Amino acid sequence: MPEVLFSNSIVQGNKGGREGEATPGCISHSIFASTQAAPLISRCFVLDIKTLSCLPFPVSCRLSLDPDTAHPTLVLLEGPQGAHCGEEAQSYPAHPQRFDSVAQVLCREGQFGGASYWEVEWRGGGWVDIGVTYRGIGRKGGGKPCLLGRNENSWRLRCTHAGYAAWHDNRKTTVAAPPCPRIGVFLERQKGALSFYSVSDTVLLLHTFRCPFSQPLYPAFRLDLDSNLLICPPEGGNGNPT
Repeated sequence: MPEVLFSNSIVQGNKGGREGEATPGCISHSIFASTQAAPLISRCFVLDIKTLSCLPFPVSCRLSLDPDTAHPTLVLLEGPQGAHCGEEAQSYPAHPQRFDSVAQVLCREGQFGGASYWEVEWRGGGWVDIGVTYRGIGRKGGGKPCLLGRNENSWRLRCTHAGYAAWHDNRKTTVAAPPCPRIGVFLERQKGALSFYSVSDTVLLLHTFRCPFSQPLYPAFRLDLDSNLLICPPEGGNGNPT
């Protein structure tokens, strides 16, 4: 198999306007992650397969978006497994769990234990955030308590047409890898590992968070204007691992 270099370092980035601060208790692994400190270099494999379902991962999750959490600019599609971010607000009913200032949405299904895997396709003119959060993430207002990856309750990978950035607790790790429209997410909650992969003819590990997750995690998404996402149907599975 071909090999690629990746950096193995403490998560670093912005916290209160300062660069290079380490995240307590949370370790990051990503390919060519840009930090101020010289990275430790390790090796990993690019996997020459069509989909991560060929790997010894658990059965893919069957996920659906929760309409009660969707911001009004998000149009839910396909079951709902898809979303589009537009300019016109939808006439969703008021709900205490709804994001009212940030174009985010959670999945109905929480990941309570064991290991879980899902894939997401993203397209359109803007970026998409793919991540997970504790149920208690803020819903009202647009500050850091509500934003995926900008607080201690959530983790995200921002996918853009120029590359990727991983965020947790307002700390950013830049991931220099070619953009890919299909992202795989592998969560081992009890082991404290959350990994993101680009999935095409090859599968490339983009980033791994290692954190002592203390609560169930919910797949979560944020969309830029004119962006689209689709949660891919599970291959060979019919539910969530326990």
